[in-house]
Amino acid sequence: MIRLLWTLLKIGLVVAAAVLLAQMPGDTTLRLDDLGLVIEARTGAILVALLFFGLLAAFVYRFWLALRRAPQAMRFGRAGRRRERGYRALSLGMVAVAAGAADEAKRRAREADRALDGAPLTLLLAAQAAQLDGDDGAARRFFQAMVDEPETSLLGLRGLMAQANRTGDREEALAIAARAQKERPGTPWVLEALFDLRTANGDWDGASAALEALAGRKLVRGEDLRRRRAVIAVERSRLAEERGDTASALSQARTAWKLDSALPAATARVARLEAAAGHRSRAEKLLRDGWTKAPHPLLGDTLEELWSRLAPSVRFTQGQRLLKGDSARPETRSLLADLALAAGQRAEARKLVEPLAGEGASARTCRQMASIAVGEGDTEAARNWLARARQASGDPTWFCRACNAMSAEWSGACPQCGVFDSLAWRPPAPPAPGQAAAIAAIEQELETETVAAVAAPTGTEAPREA
Repeated sequence: MIRLLWTLLKIGLVVAAAVLLAQMPGDTTLRLDDLGLVIEARTGAILVALLFFGLLAAFVYRFWLALRRAPQAMRFGRAGRRRERGYRALSLGMVAVAAGAADEAKRRAREADRALDGAPLTLLLAAQAAQLDGDDGAARRFFQAMVDEPETSLLGLRGLMAQANRTGDREEALAIAARAQKERPGTPWVLEALFDLRTANGDWDGASAALEALAGRKLVRGEDLRRRRAVIAVERSRLAEERGDTASALSQARTAWKLDSALPAATARVARLEAAAGHRSRAEKLLRDGWTKAPHPLLGDTLEELWSRLAPSVRFTQGQRLLKGDSARPETRSLLADLALAAGQRAEARKLVEPLAGEGASARTCRQMASIAVGEGDTEAARNWLARARQASGDPTWFCRACNAMSAEWSGACPQCGVFDSLAWRPPAPPAPGQAAAIAAIEQELETETVAAVAAPTGTEAPREA
C-alpha cells in the first residue's frame, strides 16, 4: 500500500512539473543553419519536450539493461527456486525423521542433496534417515562427512559419539568426546559427555576433572554438585585402598562424608577406614550419627564388621548402647533383633520383632520370627512364618533407576548400564498374585527337612557391600 501511494505521488509530481513548464511564458527560437532548420516554439513546450525525451531515454536504457541482464536473472531465478525446493525437501525430511518414516526421510534427503548440492544440513538429514532405517554404516559415513566440513564438524562428532554409545563402544565415544573438547573447549554437551563416559568407564580421577569443568561453567551447582563430588570421592577412596594407599583412601572418604554425611556408602567407608586406622570410637560415632540421619543396612553391616571379634552377647550389648536413642525405628529393631538372635537371646529378639510382624511384614521380619519359633521348638509357627516370608516382597537390594538391573553392592555408576549415581536401595517388585502352589511346595519341603536348616536367616539376606 505504501509503495502504491509513493508511485502515485511521483506520477503526480511529474504531471505537475509538466503542466508548470508548459505554462511558462515566452518563445524560444532554435536555428540549425547547417541543416537549414529554424524552430520556433514556446519555451514551456520545448522544456516539456526535453523532459519527455529524457524520460524516454531513461526508459530505453533501463529496457536495454533488463535485456542484457535477463540470462543472469533467469539463472538466479532458477537457482532460487531450486534452493527453495531443496529447503522444502529438507524441512519435510526432518518432519519425516521425527515421524519415524524412514523411506520418506531417505527420499527427501536425496531430493535435498540434489537441490542444494550437498549442503551440510543435507548430510545431517541423510545421517538421521540412515539411523532411522537401521543402516549404521551409512549413518557413520554421513557423520564423518560432516566432521570434514568446518561448519558441521562439532555436529558430526556428536553424531559419531551417539553411534559409538549405541554400539556400546565407550572407549571410542570417549575419544570422540575428547576430540570435540579439543576443537570446541567448554561446549556444554561435550563436558557432560566427558563426565558421563568417564564415570561409566570407572575413570574417577578423570570424572572429577570433568565435574570441576562443569562446575566452572556453572552447568552443575548446589546440592547436585555436592552429591556428585561425594560419590566420586567415595569411588576414589575405594581405588586408593585397592592400590594400598590407605592415607589417601581415608582422606577421600573423609571428603565424601563432609560433602554428604547422609550418603550411606560415604559413612560406611569412612567409619571402616577410621577403625582400621585405630580410631574405633570415632568410627562408632560416625555410624551412630549416620544411622540417625539415614538408617541403612550398609551401616549395620559395618557395625557388625567393627564388632566381629567380640562375643555375640557383647555385640548385642554394644548395639543396645549405641542405638538406645533410636530403638523405635523398624530398621533399628531389625538390626538389634539379628544381634539378639546371634547371642541366643530369643526373648529380647521377640520383643524387638513382634511389633513389626503384623500385616505386610517384610521377608526379613518373617524369617526372624521363624528363627525365634525354631529356637522355642514351635515348628508349626516356623512353617507359617516361612510361608509368609516366601509370599512377602524380597529383601531390598541395589537396583538401577535407569536400567532396573540389580547389583549386589553399591557403586558410583551402574555396573550394567554405566549411568552415574543411579543405584537405589529398594525391594524388588512384589511377587505375582496367586502363590498357593508355592506355599504348598514350601510346606512339603518343611515336612522332609529340619526347620532349623530351612529357617536360618543369615544365609538368606540380600547381598550388601561389606
